[in-house]
Amino acid sequence: MNRFCPHCGTPQASPDSARCTSCGGELPDAPAAPPSPVAQAPYPAPPPYGHPVAPTPYAAPHPYAAPPPYAAPPPHAAQPPYAAPLPQAAPPPYAAPAPYGQTPGPTPYGAPPAFGAQPPFGAPPSFGAQPPPAGAAPGAWSPARTDRTKALALVTIGAALLIVVGSGAFAFHLARRSWSARASASATPSGVPTSSVAGAATPQSAPAAPAAAPPPPPGSTESQPITLTWRGRVQSSTDFTVRPGTPCTLEATFVRTTSGHDSFRKDALVLRCAAKTLYDASLPLGSGMSNTSLTLAELPVAGEAQAFEYTLKAQDLGTRTGARNQIALSTRDGVAEVSRDLPSLRVKVTLDRYTAVRRGKPFFDDSVPRFTNVIDKRAVVDKRQGPVPFAVSTCSLRISPAFAAKNTCRVKLTCGTKVLLGAGGNGFEACTHDASGQPTGFDDPVFTAQDSDPAMQVDLTAGTAQVSDKTPAGLYTVSFKLL
Repeated sequence: MNRFCPHCGTPQASPDSARCTSCGGELPDAPAAPPSPVAQAPYPAPPPYGHPVAPTPYAAPHPYAAPPPYAAPPPHAAQPPYAAPLPQAAPPPYAAPAPYGQTPGPTPYGAPPAFGAQPPFGAPPSFGAQPPPAGAAPGAWSPARTDRTKALALVTIGAALLIVVGSGAFAFHLARRSWSARASASATPSGVPTSSVAGAATPQSAPAAPAAAPPPPPGSTESQPITLTWRGRVQSSTDFTVRPGTPCTLEATFVRTTSGHDSFRKDALVLRCAAKTLYDASLPLGSGMSNTSLTLAELPVAGEAQAFEYTLKAQDLGTRTGARNQIALSTRDGVAEVSRDLPSLRVKVTLDRYTAVRRGKPFFDDSVPRFTNVIDKRAVVDKRQGPVPFAVSTCSLRISPAFAAKNTCRVKLTCGTKVLLGAGGNGFEACTHDASGQPTGFDDPVFTAQDSDPAMQVDLTAGTAQVSDKTPAGLYTVSFKLL
């Protein structure tokens, strides 16, 4: 077929020529045969109106590519077999004890000896065992039997001791319930010491006590009965005949019996309010019980000789059918309570702490003083420091006799209207004495917070004194010249 030069359009007759004969240009390659058209399927005609359309066949999906097979993990390294524990050695069989009187056979090494067996000759006895007695035949003595006998004896002794102790405690309990009124040692409040018979006690501020005084000479104590009186008033009452505010009187009579402790007896104890007797120790008790106690304290009056005040503490309690009421009182606490169950009675009375001053010989041995005169000094202020609680320049110092031992002096220091020592129940000091018994001074280094009165030092030989104390206002110190 002809080919046409694309440069000049000249037809070329020879199909083998590579160039155009007219222009010399290159000829194109023979065109490839056009691809034959692909026959397309005819478009399906729609179905007539009213006829259903045939369903199109479902195109099957592309087959699912199966995953590669699962690669199994490498086999686990095998563990060595578990080592079985070594078999435990079986304990040796229990060796039956040998018959009584026979020596048991040899014991295997490491095994405990049979019960009751004796150690071989020359071996030390087992713990707790006793060696056989001298001359005993082998096998005829058993330490086990001895230990059992000893244990039985100890148990028997212990039981006997328990019975004895229990019996004694029970007897003591019964004895306490049946005790009658008796005096007991005590100390008055606010650090007030009294005689050892009537309840003497040394304050914490007192230094070491001097040597004990010799016994008092005969006739130095009161031999006649003494009657003491305390005043008071009704505070509350369930008896309409005794109204609050009614004046009351507590009277007690004591008789000296012997010297020393418990040296007196109570002859009378009566509490009256107006014309009504609330308690009388002489009235019958009836059937029932009575738990009684009594303490009497004798206090030398500050600044005086052979002058005394007293405090009383007593009780008489327990259910009874007689006419005597129950009572519990303490003048040191300023209170007395009278009660009864049937008919019901409750009366509370306030009492004075001390009796009126009694003058005469002391009632107790320990109240016999080592000196009988009163030392009266004029204390002139020499130096003062701190908030001194008084403004005067001259004070009064009186040292009076107190007890036979320990607190042998009672000191009263008065500055103007203020009593620094000796007010109430304080001012008891342990004085030193010369050969004649006269006081030479004392040293009390304790403040009021610990001993109810200020610290004070007195030297009668040098004629000096000093008082100091801690107050809410501060610490003060005052020095004196004694004239």
